[in-house]
Amino acid sequence: MNLKLQKLSKVSMAFLMTTFSVWGWGQTAYLMSSGDKTWDLSGTWTVNGNTYTGTDANNWQSVGVGGTGNEVTSGTRTTKTSATIATTTSGGLQKPTGTIQFLSTGSGGTPEAVAIDLLLNFTGRKAETLSFDWAAIDNSNGTRPTSLRVFWSTNGTTFTELSAAQLLDKVSNNTGSITSIALPSEFNNTSTARIRFYNHAGTTATGSGARDKFQIDNISITSSILPPTWDGSQWVGGTPTASTDAVIAGNYTGAGFTAQSVTVNPTFTLTINSGQTVTTGNFTNNGAVIVNDGGNLIQSISGTYSGTGTFTVNKNGTSALDKYAFWSSPVVAQNLNTIYGAGVTPAFITEYDTATDYFVNAASSTSAFGKGYSIKTPASVSGTIFTGVPNNGSQTYTLATTGSGHNLVGNPYPSNLNLNTFFTANQGRISNTFYFWDNTSNSVTVQGGTASVNIGYATYNALNQTWVPAPNIVAVPTGNIANIGQGFFVQTLAAPTDTSLIFSNDMRVATTGTFFNKNNSSTEGKFWLRLNSSYNTNNTFAVNYLSPASDAYDNHDSKAIATGSDAFYTMADAQKLLIQGKSSFDIDDVVPVGTKHFQSGSFVISLAQKEGLFNNGQAIYLHDKVLGTYTNLQNQSYSFTANSGEITNRFEIVYKLNLLATTEVQKDSFEIYREGEDFYVRNNKNIETVEVYDATGRKITQINADSKLVRVKLDAKGLYIVKAVSAGKEYAKKIIK
Repeated sequence: MNLKLQKLSKVSMAFLMTTFSVWGWGQTAYLMSSGDKTWDLSGTWTVNGNTYTGTDANNWQSVGVGGTGNEVTSGTRTTKTSATIATTTSGGLQKPTGTIQFLSTGSGGTPEAVAIDLLLNFTGRKAETLSFDWAAIDNSNGTRPTSLRVFWSTNGTTFTELSAAQLLDKVSNNTGSITSIALPSEFNNTSTARIRFYNHAGTTATGSGARDKFQIDNISITSSILPPTWDGSQWVGGTPTASTDAVIAGNYTGAGFTAQSVTVNPTFTLTINSGQTVTTGNFTNNGAVIVNDGGNLIQSISGTYSGTGTFTVNKNGTSALDKYAFWSSPVVAQNLNTIYGAGVTPAFITEYDTATDYFVNAASSTSAFGKGYSIKTPASVSGTIFTGVPNNGSQTYTLATTGSGHNLVGNPYPSNLNLNTFFTANQGRISNTFYFWDNTSNSVTVQGGTASVNIGYATYNALNQTWVPAPNIVAVPTGNIANIGQGFFVQTLAAPTDTSLIFSNDMRVATTGTFFNKNNSSTEGKFWLRLNSSYNTNNTFAVNYLSPASDAYDNHDSKAIATGSDAFYTMADAQKLLIQGKSSFDIDDVVPVGTKHFQSGSFVISLAQKEGLFNNGQAIYLHDKVLGTYTNLQNQSYSFTANSGEITNRFEIVYKLNLLATTEVQKDSFEIYREGEDFYVRNNKNIETVEVYDATGRKITQINADSKLVRVKLDAKGLYIVKAVSAGKEYAKKIIK
């Protein structure tokens, strides 16, 4: 029989012993479920042909091959043709008192190697450790070296070395112990685990005289209860829990699970599909892991990642083709040129320059931890593939402080990122408002800086947990999550505690969802209003009542990253806000509202979404101060016309009608009547001012009167609104000329 071996070296190796034969047919595997085992060879065994006999001796079998001249490249030779265990001084396996003894004989570089196998059954068990005592015995003062190596196999064909058990080039009396070296995870739940002790001449052919002998004794194998192990069709040993380890010993595509640790064995794949999450501490990957879009791998704060396996994250990009999207890599040092797959290279990979407020070509196409990139989506594909070692643990990203202080960062993990936890850890470094580029509703194929017109940024306030969608996006984002791969803008504070933006495993969450997910339950109430134009634009703002906020401009408020040609906002302390956080709800509160229109036309203000007390019937009145109307947006939308430009004093939100004023109007004699070409405003109390507006809301004239009768002259025909102030009360009526 021929023996083929790879070159022996001082590193772990695998080789095929396809021509070794186990001599004799009496070998049986030791059942590890019976308990840990130590083979103490203190005279209890006897030699019987090519086997040992005695207590548990049937677990052992010598190994032999036939033929001569079958030298391996290390200078050793194959095992003796006869595997008969010798009781004499002849070469091969020997049985002196109390040990298994090896004697590799032969001269020069062609000695004969000697081997013996131990067969083990780990069904239902986790393989733990191997220990044994050894001795190199001087043989007639010879100086030829001898070596002992230990290999393992589960099929009797492919053998891999346990390099921690190497005992090389012994030439004189020497003793020692191999203590508690780890057995391979491939032994777990395996009935054919084989450990081979292999004695050969050594790594050199030097020396003269007899070769030293090798002895082993007290061979000890330990195991433990098998952790939940997926065998390809079922969990063996129960399903994983937070207090148990989990082993993937078969391809897995099932439901998510939580385990104390996860090990993926070689040749097997753990696939985490959409809606599924694997949560663990330490993760050892010697096979393959695939996280598909919508899946999550979460590791605990102290969890580590190790192993030689592959790791892949697949993301279904929502970006329109040929437009820019913000990405951040969930793996270490991703080549960003390859994220769209083989043969598809993005035309532009850009990074944000805080100092100049420009996007510039990235200095490197290799991703950095926590950094966001604006990448132009190829015309043919939007899905991305990230491959490498997953980012894990607590790490930092250095913030830039120049210019506006904006930094393009991103979720660095192969799991969703909780934006609120992220902000809490960094609130001494960054402001509470984050901006997310959403290109799905515009035709922009270039990437402008943060001061450019806002035609694509969704806004999130992490302090009051409120979103406003990007202009022309109808759906209000939900959730407090940045998905895997999501990039976004943060802004460095004017005086940060430091510039080390922190990311850590405790920010990783399993919440799943679509773009810009948030899940907030306000203890008071919030609502979103939307402004739609006749030329197909829409803009949204949010008002959020919560007790930590104030009615002044503070961290609970968020401005737009930039103001576009159309805008819709509330106002506080002269600031134009997309998100306004206000103190506890007061029914007498008044919220000023501003609008901006690219062109003249008709417009509609409507209630887009509501939470908390506004879900329980609280009215939301839009007061048109020009027309003097109050519209409960809980019941209907409000339509109006306006010229192009910005209007800051026409609208406000109130929460109750002024019933006293309505009653007093009925008691007063306020009226407007026409006489010839002129109109007259009259009341039984002095009228301080009269303002006249056209149908678009443009003020035509203002009269400061302080009289009970005021004449109004109008030149052009049309619809007008006359607004008067008398005795502290406002009156408004429509007139037509």
